[in-house]
Amino acid sequence: MKIIAIILLGGSSTRFEYKTAKQFFDINGKPVAYYAIKPFLDSKYINEIVLVCRKEDISYYKELLKCEKKKIHYVIGGDSRSQSSKNALKYLQNFASDDDIILIHDGARLFVSDNEIKSLIDALIDAEAATLAIRCEDSIARIKNNEIISYEDRNQLVRIQTPQAFRYKLIKKLVDESKDLSDDAQFALLQNEKLLFVNGNKKINKITTIEDIDYIIYSVEKEND
Repeated sequence: MKIIAIILLGGSSTRFEYKTAKQFFDINGKPVAYYAIKPFLDSKYINEIVLVCRKEDISYYKELLKCEKKKIHYVIGGDSRSQSSKNALKYLQNFASDDDIILIHDGARLFVSDNEIKSLIDALIDAEAATLAIRCEDSIARIKNNEIISYEDRNQLVRIQTPQAFRYKLIKKLVDESKDLSDDAQFALLQNEKLLFVNGNKKINKITTIEDIDYIIYSVEKEND
């Protein structure tokens, strides 16, 4: 059994509003993407990594990671996040087996810990899929035409994060899914499979806008102290 991490790095960063895409934003001499990839490079649980990116960026990532010893595959991304996942899973058809564990991770989420990776892997003892998530602390309301129409029970809600973990025999079917899903874990529910919730961490919140970078810079500097 192998444990393979797919890292999605092909986004266009339209909401980031900066001169470079967010995955290339420099923090202490390294791009944001490096801090997303590094936990999987360092993890004792991950055997191989599949980086999904734009064709023109492959040489950049190969140079960035040339000294890393873990096996890294490169796959060209699609026009959407969902299509990029499918491209990676289609590539895995060449060598993955049904019992392999596949982790799919957004390249705009940093600071995943090895304990969180292990917790996701352990969750697959009792299910075919699991995702990191954090509980909602704020009140959550439903709106219609800018009017709040109801409050939701936040004790029954979580904010989904990545990585998300799957047995390959389940997630390989995503290749034939016609819907453009916002994340991959939804596919488990579409297949009527149990999807487990594993405690995530606020540090893994997704970088979306330039304002999110301040917290990332602080976290990187704190780790380097």
